[in-house]
Amino acid sequence: MHWPIHRSSGITAIAMALLLTACGDAPEPSRLQTPAVPDTMLSHDDEQEAFNQHLLHLANDGHVQLAASANALDDAIQQFLAAPDDAGLQYARRQWQEAYSALLRVRLFGYLPITDPVEWQRQRSGYRDLMQQLDSWPIEGGYLDYLPGYPHTGIVNDLALPLTTEALLQQHRSIDPWSASVGFHVVEFLLWGSDGQRPASDFLAAEPDPNNDAPGHRHRDRRRSYLTLASQLLREHASQLQQRWEPQTGYYARLMNDSLPSAALTAALIATQHWLDAARQHQQNEDVRSEFSGQQYAEQQALEDQALLQGLRNWLQGTNSDPGALPIVLADEPDLLDRWQVILATAGASEMAPEPAPESAPENTPEPLTAAKLDYLQGLLDETATALNIRIHGY
Repeated sequence: MHWPIHRSSGITAIAMALLLTACGDAPEPSRLQTPAVPDTMLSHDDEQEAFNQHLLHLANDGHVQLAASANALDDAIQQFLAAPDDAGLQYARRQWQEAYSALLRVRLFGYLPITDPVEWQRQRSGYRDLMQQLDSWPIEGGYLDYLPGYPHTGIVNDLALPLTTEALLQQHRSIDPWSASVGFHVVEFLLWGSDGQRPASDFLAAEPDPNNDAPGHRHRDRRRSYLTLASQLLREHASQLQQRWEPQTGYYARLMNDSLPSAALTAALIATQHWLDAARQHQQNEDVRSEFSGQQYAEQQALEDQALLQGLRNWLQGTNSDPGALPIVLADEPDLLDRWQVILATAGASEMAPEPAPESAPENTPEPLTAAKLDYLQGLLDETATALNIRIHGY
């Protein structure tokens, strides 16, 4: 069967997919894989110890929110499928957006220089593997369901393919890097369709009418089953990540807890560098992850960037309950700390310069990251690494 290809311009291929399989109990963690820690940073004073606890709390809280939002999305989808109507579809879409924002807020943790256990690498169930199951992108809508002009295409309409969890995982990126069959953006496409206007009637439970060949009418039960399975997999993968950051028993939490505070700080700055590199590539490609969800490009880009920046703020600046890295380690660099605090507080504003946005500017109006914003953040990160004698490039 021919499945048409629908690619967005300017998008580069990402790594080949890895199949998620079940894994057993996690082994004892090793240390964070960071460069040599300067002797001047080997102290275990209370302030540096507090930074380890900040990262642990932040990671656990963020992944708890991700798991909870994935559960809420799955619940909303099941409620919608029980009685498909426009209100239920709109509610499921809002829950998708909230859940995906929760994922973006914890993306920084995926850039930590952590080596997964050999067993997880062999089973392809490490952190990056789980993220590819959750956030595989870009995707081909025609690999999943009908497109304008192609009413019978995709997994939904391929009766030879059984709709099971195992089959969907086997299909995931089996043809090329764009042929995703599971993850947030698969659920997104199923909820919105290729043009953002999928009707709730596409999910009505009914036997196909041989006299009705309209897109969306054929194989509606398969579409319902596919959405159910894809949503359940999101829920399971988000829960698996959350368990690995659980403070008492999670592998990643124990690794962080057992590492020197200075190594955790180095790892955090390296992760921030990787985050900036990815954000710069994202900005240069002028692409947007959530291309199906009915938003204008600039608006959707801004929403995604805002979620990513919120994660960066929490990571570096801290929260009301947990001090971040910068207030602790830049106590002797008040000017540098002040510039960080200003830009993190205004990172979603329309202007990059450290001055506050004009009073006439609309409130709560996020703007996409620009090259100027990323360059400014990069400069601050380089100054911070130099001040702390930490090497962050090349890892």
